[in-house]
Amino acid sequence: ATGEAKDVFLSARINQSFLFKEQEGQIQVDLSQTGYKGWYVQVELFREGEPVGLKQVMFKSGAERVTFPVKEENKGTYKYTVRAEPLHEESDPGNNERSVFVRVVDDRTKVLVVEAQPYWDSKFMLRTLQADPNLEVTSIFYINKEKIFAVTQRDSNKDGASESVPSQVRLPKTKEELFQYDCVILGKDIDSVFSAEELKLFKDYLEERGGSLVYARGKSYTFRNEVLAELEPVVWGEGEAGEGRFQLTSAGSVNPIFEFGPNRNSDLVIRELPEMVSVTRVKEEKSLAVILARTQEPGSGRELATIAYERYGKGKVMSIGTAGLWRWSFMPRDLSEYDDVYARFWGQMIRWLVYGSDFLPGQDITFKTDKNSFSLGEPVPLVIQTKLVDRESYHPRIELTAPDGTIHEVVPTSDEYQPTLFSARYLPDKEGEYTAVLHNNLGEPKEDTVRFTVYSDSVEQRFVSSNEDLMAQISSITGGESLSMDEWNTLPQRARDFTVASAPKVEPEDIWDKLSIFSLLMGVLGFEWLLRRKAGLL
Repeated sequence: ATGEAKDVFLSARINQSFLFKEQEGQIQVDLSQTGYKGWYVQVELFREGEPVGLKQVMFKSGAERVTFPVKEENKGTYKYTVRAEPLHEESDPGNNERSVFVRVVDDRTKVLVVEAQPYWDSKFMLRTLQADPNLEVTSIFYINKEKIFAVTQRDSNKDGASESVPSQVRLPKTKEELFQYDCVILGKDIDSVFSAEELKLFKDYLEERGGSLVYARGKSYTFRNEVLAELEPVVWGEGEAGEGRFQLTSAGSVNPIFEFGPNRNSDLVIRELPEMVSVTRVKEEKSLAVILARTQEPGSGRELATIAYERYGKGKVMSIGTAGLWRWSFMPRDLSEYDDVYARFWGQMIRWLVYGSDFLPGQDITFKTDKNSFSLGEPVPLVIQTKLVDRESYHPRIELTAPDGTIHEVVPTSDEYQPTLFSARYLPDKEGEYTAVLHNNLGEPKEDTVRFTVYSDSVEQRFVSSNEDLMAQISSITGGESLSMDEWNTLPQRARDFTVASAPKVEPEDIWDKLSIFSLLMGVLGFEWLLRRKAGLL
């Protein structure tokens, strides 16, 4: 049978796992329709029940996308609801509304910059990072063992202004000291700064802490160093190529690091920016590396991986194999519209790296689900990840509130193979919004909240219209027929006719003229003739 159920369905999600105060994020709304091509629909955004945005969308095809900007001034978790107006004769208006939860933090991201060979790049990068109000930057310049400078950028007053103050912070030599940073940026000659044992902490930092590591100036060590080389997404070659302007790959074009503002094409912006002073040669790209930008080597024309990253353990490692990025902070007058590109590049890189970490800034316990919306009957994993918390003394407890107000007590269990991991599973049996509160007896925060939604979003139930051409093709191949609704009463007779037509039929077939059968018959007759002759019957 054929027919089309007219319906509009929407889904919504936030483009980042969390936001800082005063940082703008995007709620992405995907609208699907059947039976409403060419129609307009009003899509409205609500914050905690109050309308804050309205957009009109035309269905040019089966699916459309619209985004709403969001920004919060205070720390917390905020509920945003997206609602599409029901259209005439819509079969299921219930799937026109979805909620997402926006998590806002006020702890500044802690960044450590270590440099043993200061250059213009490290100077301008540090100045840019220190100007970012969402970052707490500690910089350590290692001249020699007797001459080490450490400066920390901290809030100096209630208005959020910051200042550089001499720091008592020393080079991180233990897990506790290194794990306090959300992102570590390494400059040149790092192998002269840390001992071989101390360098191994960076591997633990990625695998256990889920931290972010940036090689900001290409190869960060003078001599062969297996520990640092293992963590890098590329294998460095010998020497450096000359000036060049890198180009974004397909992965780089869609990466948030290179989002330079509305109505700005990332590829076009990169082509107009000043060239790099030099590019570090690359011998090999590792199998798990994602290349975001390449530069054509002068002379040979070989493309060198200039900006690349890879996931290592729970963290990410970024390499920037170029010198001269500081040129982006000094734009000529005809490129003054790009004055903010340099700051955007570094700020967005650190945020993108940290967003993928297991831990929010300032926390040593994280509580999350693997997504914010689940299907009815789908198990919900509640995952607790810890760092530097005593496993034997830690006893987490979860209170989960269902849509009808029912409170369930959930006790997480520790993972046998990952001592820092605790988890529990909950099977929702009602549609709506759920709130899970984690109570910690150790570590920070003392309480943490995860909110998620449960809907019965079945594709089979939403898109029930049949494909007449496909049905006709299938029925033709299988020897059947496709029927319209006004022919359904002929189905019994057609079934009987099909049974008769498909019943096996027995028809006689001459086989004596087949060589094998004829030879067998002649052999039997010949044998019978010999027997008769031997018996004297012939």
